Amino acid sequence: MTYIEVFLAQCGNFIAVLVTHLLGNQVETLRTVRQQPSDRNRAAEFAVDDASQADLVTLVDKARAVLVELAPEITSAQLDRLVRRPAAPDTVYSGLYQLKHSITHAREHLGQIWMTRDLWKANSGA
Repeated sequence: MTYIEVFLAQCGNFIAVLVTHLLGNQVETLRTVRQQPSDRNRAAEFAVDDASQADLVTLVDKARAVLVELAPEITSAQLDRLVRRPAAPDTVYSGLYQLKHSITHAREHLGQIWMTRDLWKANSGA
């Protein structure tokens, strides 16, 4: 197999890893800003190797539920407060910075997901 064939064979897993990681980051960030504990296992996000479409939809639904629950209650004080995310314990930034950073992080991974999808489509005839 060529490098591109190997890569394309792994596209589904790669996208599942990115979706899992992206959602883990966003949920952790919201919980951190709201000063709630996070049960995120960042390392496990990169070990995903068999997620189905239904599994990913369930992850999206769970993340959406956290967003709907926590986001409307974020206060100006929480945006101003310095917080430390569990996945990045050496960095302390305001809640507002943490939220903006999480959005930027998500945009980068969405771009990777779309490029991977487009590459797969172009090489599979889909």
